Amino acid sequence: MIAMSFGKLLVVGMIIVIAAGLIVSFSDLRNPRENVQPPNHVSYTVCPFVNPAYVKEWAKEVSGPESLVAVLMKSFNASLDPNYPITLVKKLVEEGKVERVYQRYAYSFANCSKIVSASSGWDMEERYLAVPPIREITPDTKEFDILYGMIYTEMDGKGVVFLYYLSNPATVERVEGISLFYPKNLSIVETTGEIAWRCWHYTENGAEVGSCEGDGTETFIPMVIDDKNSVGIWAKGHYGSFVIILNETVKDEENLPISMRIAVVVNGEGINLPLGNP
Repeated sequence: MIAMSFGKLLVVGMIIVIAAGLIVSFSDLRNPRENVQPPNHVSYTVCPFVNPAYVKEWAKEVSGPESLVAVLMKSFNASLDPNYPITLVKKLVEEGKVERVYQRYAYSFANCSKIVSASSGWDMEERYLAVPPIREITPDTKEFDILYGMIYTEMDGKGVVFLYYLSNPATVERVEGISLFYPKNLSIVETTGEIAWRCWHYTENGAEVGSCEGDGTETFIPMVIDDKNSVGIWAKGHYGSFVIILNETVKDEENLPISMRIAVVVNGEGINLPLGNP
């Protein structure tokens, strides 16, 4: 009798486990864009004092724009600190592997209602690098809502743009995507992210026309700007990075003609946070 009851319990238990597994599987398939990073275990320590040994080893792996893409992604994913890819590109400039580097970043606070940003000196003879200062996100310390930024550098006649973000899941419900605006005379050769939409210019009957293809969301929408092309890249979770290779460099313009926006949802409301002027 006891053996029979145990057998029945075992069968019932197995059915419950299988059913639970099916529920999890179906919920995973329900929304392929839903964040899969565990929101309660995100921890960042952003610090400009990086380990030079790591930077030195990563720099050895760079031989062209394609390998630079891989190493930029590796340095960010290994540390979840943008100061590592920033320091990496700075070292590549010193070694003569890349031509120049420019950095912009912004911290957002108070449920993304306030922004503090900084950028490197683009038009100075000796450009300095603006680097994100020490900030933390831990279970006990929440010093920002989101840190986002871009690094621009040039290699073998191509422009390389590295985009990144680190968000605090306690205040930012989700990051929807990043929009990049760049000169209309340039085109994208390669990107590591999933493209949501593109906008570009062309000539029709002697007139310049702007056009877009693809979809975003109510907040993360395609945008046509007079002198810029644009691309929207889907975000994949509470933190992430993407690299875009342009077919040429931006030349010696007065200001860096590249900017970005990041679309986030806070308290159920979509917000676009800018960095640079489109």
